[in-house]
Amino acid sequence: KGALRAFVAAATWSGRVTCLSVTATAISRLWSVDCWAPIYARPLVRGSWGLGGPGSVLVVFGAVDGAVRCLNGADGSEVWRAYTEMRKPIFCECRHIDIGTDSIVVGSHDGCVSCFRENDGTAQ
Repeated sequence: KGALRAFVAAATWSGRVTCLSVTATAISRLWSVDCWAPIYARPLVRGSWGLGGPGSVLVVFGAVDGAVRCLNGADGSEVWRAYTEMRKPIFCECRHIDIGTDSIVVGSHDGCVSCFRENDGTAQ
């Protein structure tokens, strides 16, 4: 109670994403996931009422393997993984847009922008 959650994507060779619980007196690690591909941009953290009900959180990020990953904020489990068409490295943040369905857009090193459905990672 009274704790905040902080999601940290470390730009390491393992591509570690860590969820921290932060209170006025302590910081503790709730979970960590190694994606085995470096991550160079902060993750997109957003509430998701379509996946897991009210209060659910998604953590979405791209990595240098050309994959966009969506993790469950509660436990770090992978909800979906999708790849850009050419599987070129992703160095920028993923962004949320609403184009009739909630979508995630991201640019990759091939100069293209990819769009994925937020709920299942299907390319649009």
